[in-house]
Amino acid sequence: MSSSPSLFKPCLDALIEPLFIFTSERNPVFANRAFLDLIGRTTLPEQAIMLWPQHFRHESLAGDFAAELLHKDGHTVLVRFLGTELGDGLYLLKVISAQRKADQHSLFHSQRLETLGLLSGAVAHDFNNVLTGILGHATYLRAVLADNTQVAESLQAIEDGIKKGAAITAQVLQFSKVDVDDKNVQVSLRDVITKTLTLLRKAIPTRLTISTHYDVEDVSVLSSEGQLAQVLVNLVMNARDAIEDKGQLEISLAVERELQTLKEVLKTEEPACPCYAVLSVRDTGTGIEEALLQKIFEPFFTTKQDKGTGLGLYTIAEICKKLGGAIGVRSKVGAGTVVNVYLPAQNVSEQQEVSAAAPLETIARGTERILIVDDEMPIRNVLSVSLQHLGYKVTIAASALEALREIQKGGLSFDLIITDMLMPGMSGEEFFFEVRKEYPDAKFLVISGFSAQGSVERMLEAGARGFLPKPFTIEELSTFVRRCL
Repeated sequence: MSSSPSLFKPCLDALIEPLFIFTSERNPVFANRAFLDLIGRTTLPEQAIMLWPQHFRHESLAGDFAAELLHKDGHTVLVRFLGTELGDGLYLLKVISAQRKADQHSLFHSQRLETLGLLSGAVAHDFNNVLTGILGHATYLRAVLADNTQVAESLQAIEDGIKKGAAITAQVLQFSKVDVDDKNVQVSLRDVITKTLTLLRKAIPTRLTISTHYDVEDVSVLSSEGQLAQVLVNLVMNARDAIEDKGQLEISLAVERELQTLKEVLKTEEPACPCYAVLSVRDTGTGIEEALLQKIFEPFFTTKQDKGTGLGLYTIAEICKKLGGAIGVRSKVGAGTVVNVYLPAQNVSEQQEVSAAAPLETIARGTERILIVDDEMPIRNVLSVSLQHLGYKVTIAASALEALREIQKGGLSFDLIITDMLMPGMSGEEFFFEVRKEYPDAKFLVISGFSAQGSVERMLEAGARGFLPKPFTIEELSTFVRRCL
């Protein structure tokens, strides 16, 4: 039985593997049905630019590599190809894996992260309320029992433990954010390293030794803390996985001002910034083969078999590119790897400043009238007890609506209103603007477990006198109250 060319297309269309034939100029020649379905088309486009948003960054179009395809509806599809040269300037590509770029972490994973962020916020709010009550009472007792040395050490231990718990809560809340549109601000890289390592230490086996090294005291970059934390977490996890037995992992911070080095790293003749921060992660792991170094930043490429997604280093590279930086890798099989992240430096602190220990805060007192508005009874309790101890006349309200009734009953007879943010019925922000309609000079002190909450910023811009994050000590409370008054 003789073969017929007319059978080739039906046979190829019957295959579930997407196949594609194109020329060395990247022009499409043939695609089977599975490939056309992948790009949302019924026929191949005549122009290559309609299929390839950008040309491959590979000299050879054969072998295993990644590319971006343009779907008919406009989104980008990240694809891994296995290419074979057919001769006469033609190449056959078989799609190994494909994923929509906007969904590279998958919708399910994104929803999990969003849920985690919401749950973390709720837990942080409730936990901070608990810590605020405990810390407030502990520091109140310390103030009342100032002359009792028998309990001073125990009260200080309680206070230190609460502050540590509050710091960990704040870090979990920060790193669980999933908002990809975080506003870029100046972020301390040393601060990011410290916070990230605090959370990661339990994820690092005890067989690994972690160390830090700072060539500069600190350096800031224009970014969001969440993005930088993601970069460092991915680098540390990769380094951890590269060390099979005992080993060392070092995180270092430096700056690079050498023009020639920056040109080579950034691949440009004119670096955008004269000084770049260099965040490095070095490991004593197995190292990376030279042939693979060119592929490690491609989407879906991984050497971890079924334990990796191939998106970790790709994500880091994309973040660096977005922030105007670059990433470089040096590695040798059997001698470990060092990954350097270069980001435009905003502020460099060259030398460590040694300052004397701050003196113990004194407790500021007063006699003014203060209205406390908080739906949590322990918070109202500790605020009331503490402020009365400091000499203030205190009225409490369990909700914003109750506080409004109190104000309507006797007018604004309060010198200061202390309000929480998250309350049922009416939020602290709504309460603030409602009171300010009739009493534009009313003084407010905002308390909340969410230091970066947008509503807090709006209230401060509209005239609120201050923001005190939970939990806080009686000294901090007294200072903020006097500052507001």
